[in-house]
Formats: sequence, structure tokens, C-alpha cells
Amino acid sequence: MVENSHAKPPSRRERRGLYLLNIAKWAIVVWLLWPLLTMQAERMSLWRVVLGVMLVVIYVGKMFYDFVLDHFKQKKERYTVVDLLMLVAFIAVVALLIGGAMLAIGLYVMKQLQEGSAE
Repeated sequence: MVENSHAKPPSRRERRGLYLLNIAKWAIVVWLLWPLLTMQAERMSLWRVVLGVMLVVIYVGKMFYDFVLDHFKQKKERYTVVDLLMLVAFIAVVALLIGGAMLAIGLYVMKQLQEGSAE
């Protein structure tokens, strides 16, 4: 399937709406992940954190896809299936990186707790 897109650039009002939408979506992510910053002060809600991490993975993967593949999108012929597969691949890579970082942080914290309780 070949796509030809000759869309006019967004107007100032549409751009403002897109900026507000992006600010709102990242504000929701911050709200969902806020219990991670205050986990000693209050009980952490697991569903909020899981949903927040999931949204971060999706949004960062999509941002990475848009940033890296922007020059490929300028071509006249674009294949929707290839674009979709590349987006899914970028989201999977970001998920693995974030998961690895969370695992490393968790192991470090566990090691510090074990050393603190051994003394």
C-alpha cells in the first residue's frame, strides 16, 4: 500500500492545539509516575506506576521513531505496513532499555538494603 500525502501545514491554531495536547499527555504521565518520587511519604499505587511506565515507553518510542525516521518520511512513496513495523520495533527497543534500567536500579537498591541490614 503506497501513501501519498500532500497535506497543507497546520495553522497557528492547530499547532497551538497540538502543543497543548502534548503538554497534557506528558502531564498525565508525570501524574501517573509521581508515586515513584514520593514512595516513602505515601503508599504507592501499582496500577498508576505500571500505566505511567507503559505510556512513557509508548511515547518515547513514538518520539524516537518520529525523530530518527523523519528524513525517510520525506520520500514520495511510503509503505504503511513497514512504517507500522518500524514503530513497533522502536517501541520494543525503548521498552527493553527502560526495563533494563529499572532492573539495574532495583538490583542496586536491593544490594544497598542488604548491605545496610548486614551491619
